[in-house]
Amino acid sequence: ATYRNWNGYGKKIQFEEGVDVMEAFSLLPDPQTNGGLLVAVNPGAVDEVMQLFASNGFGAFCTPIGQFIPKAEKAIIVR
Repeated sequence: ATYRNWNGYGKKIQFEEGVDVMEAFSLLPDPQTNGGLLVAVNPGAVDEVMQLFASNGFGAFCTPIGQFIPKAEKAIIVR
């Protein structure tokens, strides 16, 4: 499923200089990450939401991973 996932969106990814593309390839299309929950939060509410998750036993599973930016040629930018 890794290759199927990569073939589905690999052309929509931009890698900035210095990114280990092979490391990114081992993570981004990994089928084990399919089905995870992604939550978008206003930047001003991140701390509050993190505290909410932590107080409900999910603190170990919550890590901010990125941010929304204006639409560009590529849908995903890896820095």
